[in-house]
Amino acid sequence: MKKFLALIMFLLLIAPLAHASLVLTFDDGAPIDGANITTGYGGFLWENMMYNDKTDGPPGFEIGTVSGIYAAFNNPWYPGAGRVTRAISGDVFTFEGAYFTAGWQENIKLEIKGLVGGVQSYISTLTLSTDAATLLTCNFENIDELILTATGGDGDVSNFDRTHFIMDDFKFDTEAASSVPIPSTIGLLGLGLLGLSGVSRKKQA
Repeated sequence: MKKFLALIMFLLLIAPLAHASLVLTFDDGAPIDGANITTGYGGFLWENMMYNDKTDGPPGFEIGTVSGIYAAFNNPWYPGAGRVTRAISGDVFTFEGAYFTAGWQENIKLEIKGLVGGVQSYISTLTLSTDAATLLTCNFENIDELILTATGGDGDVSNFDRTHFIMDDFKFDTEAASSVPIPSTIGLLGLGLLGLSGVSRKKQA
């Protein structure tokens, strides 16, 4: 009985760790090259972010697609930065990272901000290249908005803003970091067994 109770207590301790991170590859959901990312994809709203087919575009767009055929890219020809927010108001998420690559120009500066209620809580800055994808690993916990702003870059842009960046394998977690619920079945089982253990001890006394 003691060994069984020890096993249940161990399961209760590791239960908060049972959930897994999710990765968006932008290949599912019938993507269309050059179209806005579908509203609600992955449970998010995507502003100024579009699908890219790696077979259509300069080398940076292909290299930046690290899995599958499609990736996401920003549209600098429209006002505002790329924005990612939860589709359901009030939901939070933890941004754990993604791969980023410059589309056209070398040395694109990408600033990534994590916000809660419009207030900045996190920031990371990358310098991107067209010939290699850069993996950002981070832990922006319990945010409700991600803002991605690209600036700078080397070379002749021919009077066009070509501060495009490619994003792929967007990794996130929707569990709130501060309060992860214990699965009800395990929790109730553990409480029941602890109660039985107490009754058993009383009888032995």
